[in-house]
Amino acid sequence: MTLLPYLAALGCGAFDAGADPTIEAHRGAAGNWPQNSALAMTESIAAGYDGLEFDLAVSSDEQALISHDPWVHQEHCTWADGSEITEQLLIRDHTLAELQADFLCGGPLDPEFPDAQVLAEPMMSWEELLVALEDAEPDLLVHIDVKYERGGL
Repeated sequence: MTLLPYLAALGCGAFDAGADPTIEAHRGAAGNWPQNSALAMTESIAAGYDGLEFDLAVSSDEQALISHDPWVHQEHCTWADGSEITEQLLIRDHTLAELQADFLCGGPLDPEFPDAQVLAEPMMSWEELLVALEDAEPDLLVHIDVKYERGGL
């Protein structure tokens, strides 16, 4: 007798696993707030999600910050003066201070999430996120994905 039909039924949810599902705020609940933004992180923590998923990239001065990719995202960020970013800029080529002073992220409307609130703000550092996590529920699941680009794009 093969176990395949039983395993398939389990994978399809035919049997109750006996526990509530874990609801994770992927990229900081990107459908509600700009993905991987400070606003998304703080609001997801306040909303009481079971888990918080985000991505980290590392600056030239070895500081971690919240970013989905190892470069400044052209679709989600602008220069601090609001002008469009026209080239891919690796995060590892800039210090944390430069990244936070020179770019604003979360301001442009994301066509993938047209109902998400937008707010142009500096990139959130790992240290800033740790401070925000002090207000989190003690059993909050934190899911971190580290992004790093070794060579060229």
